[in-house]
Amino acid sequence: MFLILAVFFLALLAAAALGFARLMFWLVGMLGAVSAPVVMTELPTGAVPLPGQRREVV
Repeated sequence: MFLILAVFFLALLAAAALGFARLMFWLVGMLGAVSAPVVMTELPTGAVPLPGQRREVV
């Protein structure tokens, strides 16, 4: 009985983690889609900043 409950709990935990990861990927994708045009206008061509890093346009 305990083994069945443990397996069920682990499966539930895995599903929750997978759902959370998919939600985070979706949120990051949406934020990237919204901020991409702004970033592209601010940066010179070929410059790819790290997340959270601001590059000055010379």
